[in-house]
Amino acid sequence: QDASRVDWACHIIALPWKVVFVVLPPTSFCGGWISFVASLVGIAVLTTCISDIAELFGCVLSVPDIVTAITFVAMGTSMPDLFASLSAAREDPTADASIVNVTGSNSVNVFLGLGIPWTLSAVYWKFAGRTDEWVALYPDIAALSPDGAAFVVESRNLGFSVLTFCVVCCVALLLLHLRRVWLGGELGGPTKPKLSTFVSFIAMWVGWVVLVSWRVLRGAEAGEKLEGVLVQAAAVVFLVMCSGAAIGQMKA
Repeated sequence: QDASRVDWACHIIALPWKVVFVVLPPTSFCGGWISFVASLVGIAVLTTCISDIAELFGCVLSVPDIVTAITFVAMGTSMPDLFASLSAAREDPTADASIVNVTGSNSVNVFLGLGIPWTLSAVYWKFAGRTDEWVALYPDIAALSPDGAAFVVESRNLGFSVLTFCVVCCVALLLLHLRRVWLGGELGGPTKPKLSTFVSFIAMWVGWVVLVSWRVLRGAEAGEKLEGVLVQAAAVVFLVMCSGAAIGQMKA
């Protein structure tokens, strides 16, 4: 079967990456373990490059790091999960593999992606001790602890981001559960419910990014004023509309 235009476009886009990763050993060596470890190293290097490029891009445009992280970095590092879930949804009779891939990859990101670097940093500062630069960066922490140093992570808008993210995730999981109850599966089904669920998920992600970006750019003080009340109320209404539109198409 001849390749279609979409196949050629995907091949041309992926060609540079195919050339870069052609150096990876084949899976026939040592039962595939060498290829597995080398692939992990390659993904780590590629993720580091994406993170640095996104940080430089945000610096040029004067965009805060957290906004860059939830947009460019998140999209760049989530592309492998997207294609893996897409392949699983096409090849498996159910959507279990694709959904488990998403939840499992995020669990790895949270527990290992954050846990390992933070643990190593905490151990390093425990034995390295304080420096003049550390004292200048964290004078309040230095005043509380006259001896030694610690790995400091400022929460800033992290609590707000995680809270709103959890709310959106709960709504998304509820929609998936309703799809299984009413349509017999999380993915696929009639055209209208399928498209409405797709649009609702995209809209919820865009709305969450906009809400967190507003919080970061306007500051925590804005959330306590009338502006903050109106914006958060609009976010709740938007979330209800997105979920309501998807539920309405399921029951139609």
